[in-house]
Amino acid sequence: MHRRTLLTLFAILAVGSETTAQEIFRTRISDYPVGTPGLGGAVFTGTDNYIGEKTDFDQVPLMLYEGKRVFADGNSLGFRLFRNDWFEFAPLARVRFQYIDTTEVPELAGVDIRKSTLEAGLTSMVRTPIGEFQVTAVEDVLDRYDGGEVNFTYRLPMRFERFTLTPWVTRVWQDAALTDYYYGVARSEERSLKPVYVPGEARNWVYGVNTSYRIGERSFLFANVGVERLDSVIANSPIVESSTNVRGFAGASYIFGGEAPQRSRDKKADGPPLWSWRVHWAYQLHHNIFPLPLGGIWTPSRVTPDTVPTQIGLTLSRVLKTSERADLFARASVFRHREQPFQDDYHSYNLSMTGLAKSYANHSDKVAFRWGLGFGMSYVEAIPGKEVQLLVNYNDDYSRLLAYIEAQLDFALDRIIKSRHLEGCFIGVLITHRSGVFGGSQLFGGVKGGSDWGGIHLECMQ
Repeated sequence: MHRRTLLTLFAILAVGSETTAQEIFRTRISDYPVGTPGLGGAVFTGTDNYIGEKTDFDQVPLMLYEGKRVFADGNSLGFRLFRNDWFEFAPLARVRFQYIDTTEVPELAGVDIRKSTLEAGLTSMVRTPIGEFQVTAVEDVLDRYDGGEVNFTYRLPMRFERFTLTPWVTRVWQDAALTDYYYGVARSEERSLKPVYVPGEARNWVYGVNTSYRIGERSFLFANVGVERLDSVIANSPIVESSTNVRGFAGASYIFGGEAPQRSRDKKADGPPLWSWRVHWAYQLHHNIFPLPLGGIWTPSRVTPDTVPTQIGLTLSRVLKTSERADLFARASVFRHREQPFQDDYHSYNLSMTGLAKSYANHSDKVAFRWGLGFGMSYVEAIPGKEVQLLVNYNDDYSRLLAYIEAQLDFALDRIIKSRHLEGCFIGVLITHRSGVFGGSQLFGGVKGGSDWGGIHLECMQ
């Protein structure tokens, strides 16, 4: 698998920033038990420093997790290679959705669109009695700006029963490639009012305060604010209007509580299955997932008069929470898309959390059928044909990274075919959906369209 694709799959659930340091997007769940997952949503808004741009507003989905190794804290997704009471070290990935559509800003006419990108790198943190010190270094993995950034952060978490207050300060170093892409003016963009400009390396200061408040055992609110002072090499750019921007990030999250289920080290001991694999086949649907496909209307969509795109997929899942009535899964999947002769075959990669409700047979402790929804992110190597068609209809841009939704209904296979080898296996229908959230999120490049797929699947618990 291509290096870029691996890093994209790793980054797919992370939340990124525009220009303000990543710290403002940090959503702490480290105070909850190891193995705790959470879901939530947030909005962020603030002033912008580009000319003609006044206020940003965006909606951001949040998928949180605090594991022994894996973490997703609203700001980044990572895997801890080492961790003790005072030090940790981890590779991480995040999305930088610094983005400006210059076609919608008259003052920037003739200037190329600046796109969001994916970043990956390393982070290390030291905890001391006087606060936390963290260094994070990342580089662009999509070759948008083909450079890197280093953040040096100090934060002081203060806890007051249900309320947490964390003031912080970040020193940001950005290399010349990054500043040139987002703030420079190329010769091809030159006009009388926009002379060629090459910023060079920049060193910015960012100050802020993050807060959170528990409103129950399993839910909390958060509100963060940050103020950034840009280096003069950025402030002097002819496409920059202000050297200061102020941003806010606020929302809510529901924590599913308790520790993740664990299997006994004794291989003979009974315990709930913790892993599953799922395979599926599907074809592209004409309608959006809501409401027609969920209502059973699966009209195929054609990218050419004779071509209905199809996909096959493999999904691996880990049970995060289990109860008598429902299970919560973390899912990672790869789908193979076939759209020839419209375009060559390609892959998509998805990460999601899926909740499945369980119903039991009469007078039995065996699950008869399951149903539920999943939510996450999807990255494609090539833009699906349906999304290309919508791009033309909307006169829109495209995004390889979009929101991901799946709907699943299945039945216990061993109730159909009597065999002990099929215990824990389910067969049923699956709908998957890539969504730009109606163009309402800069994280997805403001894309309005999406694509839908419907088919059959087999999932077995292990």
